[in-house]
Amino acid sequence: MNTNPSQSRPNIAVSSAAARMETQQDFAQAPAPELVAEHKTVVGFLRTVPRRLHMDEIKRFGREVGMMAESVHLAYLTTIDSQLGVLRMFPVPLMRRVYDVLAAQIGWQQFPVEQAALPEEMAAELKAQEKLARLLRAALDVAPDKHLQQSTGDVLQWIEGEIGRLREQLELAQAEAAQPAAPVAAPVSAPAPSRVANSSTPAPEAA
Repeated sequence: MNTNPSQSRPNIAVSSAAARMETQQDFAQAPAPELVAEHKTVVGFLRTVPRRLHMDEIKRFGREVGMMAESVHLAYLTTIDSQLGVLRMFPVPLMRRVYDVLAAQIGWQQFPVEQAALPEEMAAELKAQEKLARLLRAALDVAPDKHLQQSTGDVLQWIEGEIGRLREQLELAQAEAAQPAAPVAAPVSAPAPSRVANSSTPAPEAA
């Protein structure tokens, strides 16, 4: 019995077109990278640092940022500068990390210490990180290949570390908030001057 080959096997062209259409829809629904994390140019970030860098220091900082971006395969995002033209943008947390490392090595002025987050803010961030970890575990179970499994596992491991850190900080903040405030000591007043005459003062002579 002769069968038509076109009817016995699936249409690969139609399947590929449908897959491409689905991928494009996924990217269209994904948020823009600059909305996920704040992005700036190297020049824009250096305007916010607590130290004015010299020419050689700017070259070193920019080189380190570029190498880090290439190492983690960041998307190539650009913007227009009125003086320098088209410039590449990088995530601000990445540039902040590079600056902090170089500041510790070279002796640059550090960024001021940020105010500690409130327990309510820590709890909200912890809840968001736990939700993200659950989504990554679900994605890890259905990852189609080992490369995607490895990358998803690496991100999940980092998220779990952040969850542990947040839990420790939240427990410390809650413990400090539960402690009663120390009583304020009353100011000690200075003793009043004595009205008794000093014995060393000679008595007036009788007339």
